[in-house]
Amino acid sequence: MVAAITNGMTISVRGLIESGGADLMNVVLQQQNGRTALHIACQVGRSEYISLFVAAGADPGRVDFFGMTPLDLALRSGHENCVREMLSLTSLADPLVLWTAQTRAGINAWRSFSTEVISVLLIATPNFSRCLEAANVMRNEHFRQPAKNEQLIRLFLLTGNKLTAAQATEVHFIIVLHDVLIV
Repeated sequence: MVAAITNGMTISVRGLIESGGADLMNVVLQQQNGRTALHIACQVGRSEYISLFVAAGADPGRVDFFGMTPLDLALRSGHENCVREMLSLTSLADPLVLWTAQTRAGINAWRSFSTEVISVLLIATPNFSRCLEAANVMRNEHFRQPAKNEQLIRLFLLTGNKLTAAQATEVHFIIVLHDVLIV
């Protein structure tokens, strides 16, 4: 099953699901880390298997030996499509929890996510102002480099979030300057 998932062998994956059912979906396939089929699919970026596994009985809230859910693995691996799929399938994916989750070192986990994954999280968070610490970190770190983080800033604003007056002036100036230089 691990090889079929990893290599995108859809016919084999479907055959194994049909023969093994829900029992196969929640069995530990990787003994060294305690990962199930759903964990593996999210880690390697096989979003096409996520809904198939959940429909067959996979538990999206199951944690591996390191305390990681399949969604955690998709987030950390930077697989945007897997993150989207997992967010749509599970009620366990409260965006507030995702924004406040910390690594063992006490650092916000989202800081290691790719720009694409952070964008998906911004869209999935209906009220980002509830995530005060994440909003402040984003404003203080990401928005200090507006040209580099233009996509995130625009998405942040499009989702109804606000910048301080000083940030708005600086961001507006750099984005306008950037647009002029591109033209």
